[in-house]
Amino acid sequence: RVEVGAIHLHFVKTAELKDVFVEDNNHDTLVYANTIRVDLSNFDYEKKTLNIDRALIKNTTVKIVRYKSTDKFNFEHLADYFASSDTTTSGPSPWKIKYGTLIVDNVDFTYRNERHNTEVRDYMNYNNIHVKHVSGEFSEIKIIDETFFARIKDLYAEEQSGVVLKKLTTQAKVGPQSLICKALTLETPESKVQGSLAFQYKNWRAYQEFIDSVKISGMLVDGTQVNFNDIAFFAKELKGLNKTLKVNGKIEGYVKDFKTQSLYLSFGDHTVFAGDLALKGLPDVRNTYFNLEAQHLSTSKSDLEKIPMYPFSNNETLKLPVEVARLGTVDYSGKLEGYFYDFISKGTF
Repeated sequence: RVEVGAIHLHFVKTAELKDVFVEDNNHDTLVYANTIRVDLSNFDYEKKTLNIDRALIKNTTVKIVRYKSTDKFNFEHLADYFASSDTTTSGPSPWKIKYGTLIVDNVDFTYRNERHNTEVRDYMNYNNIHVKHVSGEFSEIKIIDETFFARIKDLYAEEQSGVVLKKLTTQAKVGPQSLICKALTLETPESKVQGSLAFQYKNWRAYQEFIDSVKISGMLVDGTQVNFNDIAFFAKELKGLNKTLKVNGKIEGYVKDFKTQSLYLSFGDHTVFAGDLALKGLPDVRNTYFNLEAQHLSTSKSDLEKIPMYPFSNNETLKLPVEVARLGTVDYSGKLEGYFYDFISKGTF
């Protein structure tokens, strides 16, 4: 069933559809859009040119669902129905169409695969994604070989697991094996990331094993602060690690095995690090091996004892002997290698 409440045309400047409804094959909503509007210019039938300057999608619901009773998603019957039976190859379209800006305003998107576990959790379940209140601006849009390119401005969204994206502005490339964000500004209620960030993976399923399977490359600049609560939505092993780091520098690798260059990091009241760092074994702090080359490192017993121990949900923190407190704030430059309870040091303390 397909319904359109109203059509408003101002040929050939604007076209607007109101109350568009498309039903899926389970008699649920596939698409409902209160408003779909496009603003047009440079229409020339002789030269076959058209500019879509601006498109608006407002108060819209989209549901992509695979029900238990079928091995197909709820839109595939439509795709099959309209698929051409003509196997001959046609040439490229003679029309030259330029795309401008896409505005999304209060979009509700659901992806649910009921042939898998769809339990709503306090971390991302990639078999049941429900994103609400999506609003933002997309420009320079291209889709090439299943990869989406766009300049994104002021994107806001809330996911049912608890993820809140307050603001995302970036030049984005999203594909089945990589997600790349350049000129990135990303804000959540507890974090702010600025710089560039890239995820590389074999396929979309890699996000379900984020710690082991998604390679991170990032160049973070001054002003970046990261709370591990936000990362825990994608890596549930970090749940309970409610700590914020101020950080800038180059990061590369997996959560379980990564290296940094020219890293500056601050934590707590006295802890500052400048230098290079490699960590292998996270999120299990006790079994994490580190290799640290410090141009400057300062810390204190009170800061170190704020570090949570794995599993972080137990709310246990690192315990140090009382003698460490007598050292006050410690300054160090040089090399450290090993585990936090068993390491080799060569430097100035």
